[in-house]
Amino acid sequence: MNNINSLYTIGYAIISSDCFIADASSQMPDGLRNASDWQYFQSELDSSDLILIGKKSYINFQNSKRNRLIPTSRIKDIEIQKSDLCFFNPSSISIEGAVKIFLPNTTKIAVVGGNKVYDLVFSAMYFNEFHLTVSHSFFMNDGILFNDSAQSLNEVFDLMGRYKLIVCEKKILDKNVTLYIFKK
Repeated sequence: MNNINSLYTIGYAIISSDCFIADASSQMPDGLRNASDWQYFQSELDSSDLILIGKKSYINFQNSKRNRLIPTSRIKDIEIQKSDLCFFNPSSISIEGAVKIFLPNTTKIAVVGGNKVYDLVFSAMYFNEFHLTVSHSFFMNDGILFNDSAQSLNEVFDLMGRYKLIVCEKKILDKNVTLYIFKK
């Protein structure tokens, strides 16, 4: 891997109709969960070399045996804790640098959030794709937004457009849940 362009980066998120990914306690409420989306999401993660995941999300799903890379400001630069688990400080080492040290043969990265992790990838590198599931009939009114500057679905779609991501596919997962696949 010579540069960040050799990494294929795909973001994944499920959001409420009002653009939240979690409640105020960083938990995904039951109303946001969707069996079809979860099955699709797990299949996508299984085909990824590495998962870039926030610390709160990691805590909720730490029993996974997938390769995980976790950004945190609580360490100096990089700490490989297990063969499938690495923490890095994005202020000290780039995502690309952390990947080169942790899993140098990585080609496909799944970015699964939370919102600070999405922001990190938007600002530090890019997404080749973003798979965004919207639960159209579920509203949270408070919690953690997908992106702090996007408080409506139009603003989320505008954000994707600013990063040259356009909807290439739309899948109806059930009556009120739609998966939008954005690609460059």
